[in-house]
Amino acid sequence: MGLGPTRVVFQGETPYAHEREAIEHVLRALPNNDPYHAWALVDLLDTSSGRLYELDLVVLGYSALYVIEIKSGPGRYEGDQSDWYRFPAGEARGRYLDNPLRLTNHKAKIRGGTKSQASSPARPRAARCTPSLAPT
Repeated sequence: MGLGPTRVVFQGETPYAHEREAIEHVLRALPNNDPYHAWALVDLLDTSSGRLYELDLVVLGYSALYVIEIKSGPGRYEGDQSDWYRFPAGEARGRYLDNPLRLTNHKAKIRGGTKSQASSPARPRAARCTPSLAPT
């Protein structure tokens, strides 16, 4: 079934086929009913620093607004809570990547307006973000 086109907004474009495929994979997996909506390739401005970030995919679900960071480039991914490695097809040596959790969490706090107030007891805790791996 998948999320219908009236429930999806593409705010940007990507030159990467694997990123487009991963977004389509997620959209096909979501139900086509309320409250589900999605925004893909959204620009996010951090007003405190002037830095521009991209949110790969944002999904509105029943209990939360989910920020999804796509890591689906060709090859195999391995890692732990701090270090990731991508092993391109046919290569034995991996290329180092930062675990995307830290940056995705930072983007979610900017989006939620909790970046400077994340530890304030008057505000709810910022959403936890989990990196998502799409099949290659």
